[in-house]
Amino acid sequence: MTPQLQPSVNLYLRLAQEAVEYVKGKVKAGSANRMEDHQSREKQKFQKLNAQYLDIQRKTQQFAIKDAKEPVKTPNGLQPPEIIDMHDEVCMEAFFAEFSGFGNCGEQAAVAYKYLSRLPIAGLVLINLMGGNHEFVVLGAGPAVIEGAIFRMDKAKAQFGPHAVICDPWVGGGACFLVASEWDTAIAQMLKEAAPTADPAVVLVKCITRFTHQYRSTKVAAWTPPQ
Repeated sequence: MTPQLQPSVNLYLRLAQEAVEYVKGKVKAGSANRMEDHQSREKQKFQKLNAQYLDIQRKTQQFAIKDAKEPVKTPNGLQPPEIIDMHDEVCMEAFFAEFSGFGNCGEQAAVAYKYLSRLPIAGLVLINLMGGNHEFVVLGAGPAVIEGAIFRMDKAKAQFGPHAVICDPWVGGGACFLVASEWDTAIAQMLKEAAPTADPAVVLVKCITRFTHQYRSTKVAAWTPPQ
């Protein structure tokens, strides 16, 4: 008999699936590195897009992010910058992807993260596979998965914990997995599509950012002008 899933797992799995559908609706042009997306654009008679377009988008985004990290000069003195932390930076990356409708796994994961961050989800993290050329989102990650944390692939399942859910808008055209029962299959599929020549033994899992549900006012209050 299959054991009952924890309510949070059922909820997080549903929310992850909603996020994947949201990304599909926003990033309609898809990615530059999935043949299925190229074929879909051609079928729908969309403009042809490739990695060059994405490079331009990313460079524009980098300039905007750099400017948004600068304090704002006003008659009353310096005001907090638009981007204070990694959460803000990821959300701006998501904004660019939604505006253009184009992005690879990183942009699509950012859009999913931004969508989910408006909800009271514990352990919402954006993950990068270092050496695996891939990014995705985890809901319900354990307390050890903090911003900047890096651990080996074989430790990931334990670090994420038994109630974690993977949300990956890019792999397979969009997929969600339960870490407890599907991690090995999921990670194999991710590497197969994103980095088929990568050695799983040397791929590291890194937490780019973890949403802590702090209110903007709290973040602004903690900001101090540069000396």
